[in-house]
Amino acid sequence: MIEVYQILEVLESDNSRLEKESILRKNSDNKILKKIFELSCDPYVNYYVSKFKKPQVVETTESCLDSFILLLDKLSKREITGNAAKDAVISEFSKMSKIEQKWCERIILKNLRCGVSDTTVNKIWPGTIKPFAVALAETLDAKTTDGEFEIPEGEVTYPVYVEPKLDGLRLIAVKENGKVTLYTRNGNEIDTPGIQNIKNILENSSYDNIVLDGELLDEDGTWNSTISNAMTKK
Repeated sequence: MIEVYQILEVLESDNSRLEKESILRKNSDNKILKKIFELSCDPYVNYYVSKFKKPQVVETTESCLDSFILLLDKLSKREITGNAAKDAVISEFSKMSKIEQKWCERIILKNLRCGVSDTTVNKIWPGTIKPFAVALAETLDAKTTDGEFEIPEGEVTYPVYVEPKLDGLRLIAVKENGKVTLYTRNGNEIDTPGIQNIKNILENSSYDNIVLDGELLDEDGTWNSTISNAMTKK
C-alpha cells in the first residue's frame, strides 16, 4: 500500500506529461493505483465531505487504505451522513501516516493534483473514467420574413427541438438518494451561496434519482450578472 503513495509522489514531482504516462504504464498492473484514480476522478461519485479537521499523524508502516476505501463507498451511498460522516473520516485519518493522510485527503476531495488527466487515466486503463458529457446543440442559420419563420438552408434531420440561445451558465443537477450535486458543463462541482436556493428546492422536492440539465440565469438575464451572482462567495 505504501508503494502506491510513492508512485503518486513521483507523478506529482514530474512535470512531463510523457514521463507521467511512462510511470503509469510501468505500474499499469497496480490495481490499487488504478482504484485511486477511479475513486478520485469519477465525476458521478461524490463523498459529501469537503471539510474536516485532520488529526495528528502517526508513525506507522501499516496502511488504512482498504478500510478508507470501504468508508468512501458508504459515504457515496449516503449510508453515513452529516457529523457522523465527518467523525468517521477523522477516525480513519487518525490511524494514518503523514503521506497517507496527504493522498487520502486528495482522494476524498476528488483532486489528486498530480497532473494526470482523465484522458491519461483512460489511455492507461481504458474505460476506467466515464466522461462527464452533456447534450450539445447546433446553430441553425434561420431567419424570419414578415414574422414568419423560414426553414434554414441545408440538411436538417427532423424532428428537432428549437429554442433561443440563453446567455447564462449551463447547470446540471444530479439528485441521488436525496442529495443534490450541481455541476458546470465540464463536470466541475458548484456549491456557492449564490445557488443554494436552487439546491435546497431540489433537495426538498418529492422526486429523486434524476438528472436535470438547464441554463442558469439571474433576473438581469445576462452572462456577466449571472456569473457574478452564481459564483459569489458572499
